[in-house]
Amino acid sequence: MSQSANEIPNSDAGSSYASEQWGRNTLHFQPVRFFPNGHLQTISGAYLWRNVPHRAIDRTVVLPDGDQLVVHDDCPDDWDTRRLVLLVHGLGGAHDSGYMQRISNKLVNAGIRAVRMDQRGCGAGAAIAEGPFHAGRFADIATVVECLGSWHPNSKITVAGFSLGGAMTVKMLAEFGSQIEHWVDSAIVVSPPIDLLRCSQGLSQGANRFYDKRFVRSLMNHVRKNPRFASKITEKMPKSLYEFDAMFTAPLGGFSSVDEYYSFSSSTHDLPKIQIPTILLAAEDDPIVPAKIYDDAPFTDVVRVHRVAGGGHLGFLASKSCRTQHDDRDWHWMDWRVVQWVRQLE
Repeated sequence: MSQSANEIPNSDAGSSYASEQWGRNTLHFQPVRFFPNGHLQTISGAYLWRNVPHRAIDRTVVLPDGDQLVVHDDCPDDWDTRRLVLLVHGLGGAHDSGYMQRISNKLVNAGIRAVRMDQRGCGAGAAIAEGPFHAGRFADIATVVECLGSWHPNSKITVAGFSLGGAMTVKMLAEFGSQIEHWVDSAIVVSPPIDLLRCSQGLSQGANRFYDKRFVRSLMNHVRKNPRFASKITEKMPKSLYEFDAMFTAPLGGFSSVDEYYSFSSSTHDLPKIQIPTILLAAEDDPIVPAKIYDDAPFTDVVRVHRVAGGGHLGFLASKSCRTQHDDRDWHWMDWRVVQWVRQLE
């Protein structure tokens, strides 16, 4: 069973952490009173933020199969081979997603180099990618890590993944951990859908259908804009994320069925293979990734699980008293926890 925010496991594995205190703090989150539930937190968190000036250097990464993606490297002025953080976005996101901009900016202001990864076919790399993005592309994250390691051989790396990017990070840690552990000594994942089938099924129920339709609409717009995928468009349009994955994601990704795609890309059964210290943050009222998927997940002591009562899906807009307690400078509580955990590693 997973641990609550107040139930941090004690074991010999704890000594392998880069910092003895990393992730051991008790988490407290209280939502701002205007957005008291998971739906309002999720929607407000997605829209109530300000753009941050783009000051990063764009770099192209060539993948083992010859395809390409783009990373956005944001380096503090006084950085000298210290820690860097690789930020991995989720479904429908990119380097310019609100949480990616905000957290990158906060890390850089704290003197930590931040690299935002556009997943294959997303963001700045949409025009140069041959293959589509899907959850099974977790090896791409390992490739980016290896590139960062070659560019900055004396720096330790923390991988921070959000939503589907978090699930892909978990899968990558399980499958490629021994390959990247020379550089990566820690990971943070927020609201990762480690069981894709259960999450997809949950989106089709009740009020969650709002998000289901939104995902389909966004993904179909992406398909229509890409001439490589135009031949796959038919008169029958998908009505759910499950149908979209069955019609587009699975066949374009080389899978025989949507169920094979979900099985291959999900990470629930791979959790015991993770050896790199990892923090998982989730909200009990998340309408997109139900917290119950973590109930029976086979977490080991190397993964520290923090489940807080509120926050929705990547929302976590905190009340004034909560901000004061944590000395946060704005109401984006999730951002500050990521920065806090990374700074503790330093």
